[in-house]
Amino acid sequence: MKKKMVSLVLAAVMTLTMGACGKKEDAPRYGLVTNTEGISTESLNAEAWASIQEAAGSEYLYKYYTAEEDTDKGVDEQFDAAADDGTELVFACGTDMESAIFRAQRS
Repeated sequence: MKKKMVSLVLAAVMTLTMGACGKKEDAPRYGLVTNTEGISTESLNAEAWASIQEAAGSEYLYKYYTAEEDTDKGVDEQFDAAADDGTELVFACGTDMESAIFRAQRS
């Protein structure tokens, strides 16, 4: 049931492609932006993180970004950090990320 839920959430969540002018050799291909809960055990973020690791395997780099505070500014900073790192595809889970994804795609 959990895997099905994660699949649905990942399918439903908006993905955001962060484009960069040049491609960095050590840039993460996949990223996950989380709230302050991070990827702690038995959280939806942990399930999403495990799915990203499984999908990326050893072929691609991946990284997670945890907000220091559960505010718009705290989450937006993590999307900015992912973009600055050259992350190609960023995931986020939950309805609390909806506004942040909207703002990030605009910038």
